[in-house]
This record gives sequence, structure tokens and C-alpha cells, in this order.
Amino acid sequence: MRNTLLAIGSAIALSAFALSACGSSSTPKGGYACPEPILAAPELLYPISGSTDAPDGNFALVFAYDSSTITYSAPKLTSASGTVEAGAYSSPPNPLPSPMATASSGFTTLFGSQVGTLSAGTAYTVKATFGTGVCATTAQLGTFTTK
Repeated sequence: MRNTLLAIGSAIALSAFALSACGSSSTPKGGYACPEPILAAPELLYPISGSTDAPDGNFALVFAYDSSTITYSAPKLTSASGTVEAGAYSSPPNPLPSPMATASSGFTTLFGSQVGTLSAGTAYTVKATFGTGVCATTAQLGTFTTK
């Protein structure tokens, strides 16, 4: 009996360790178990987060990411007057805009996302979402103000 209980206890401990190590943890939201983002959110490189002289439209946002496929939604730019949806992630512009932030270590893949017309002198927050429905998690990627 003692050996059976010891074997069951070991199996439970081993299962718990395996589940925690695989990175597939979940967070309950409204009764649902939701997958957590496995990779970090993309990094906004252009315009530099916090800048106050960004163009007022028709340019490409530039992001760095730690994978060749971005698992987040296309970026959305929110301001006090509403939301502007940027284009899907694609190749970065060539040549790259300047000045541009330096990506963190490991963020080696660059992506672009085309932005249409923006309002002049307006503060924008850049966000992207991982997941859908009740499991959606939105990350703030940066902020900038247009000229």
C-alpha cells in the first residue's frame, strides 16, 4: 500500500512539473481557461516610443520581434478621438526610417505595418492583441505624438 501511494504521489508531482515547464499555463477569464502568450509582444522601433515629432500619417510603423511570425493582431493606434487600424505586419520599409530605437537582444526580425492618415498634434497609443474573444490579451507597444 505504501509503495502504491508513493508511486501515485510521484506521478502527480511529475505531471505538475511537466505541465508547468511546457509554458502552456492558462489564466481563467469568465470561466474559460485561456492560453498565455508564449512569446513577448512586438517592440515598437519607429516611431520611437514617447517621441513627439512623428509624421501625421502615410508611413510604416517598424517593429522588432523574437520570431519570424508575429502571433499578435495588426496594431491599432488609439487616441482621444478614436482608433486607427494599421495594416497587417509585412516587410519593413526600405530604407528604414530614422531615428529608430534599437531592438532588445533576441528581437532580430523586423516587420512593418502601414499607417494611413493621422491627426496632427495628436497623442497615439499603439496596441496589439494576442488571442480572441474572452481570451484576448492586449499589449501596449508604445506611444507617440504626431507633429
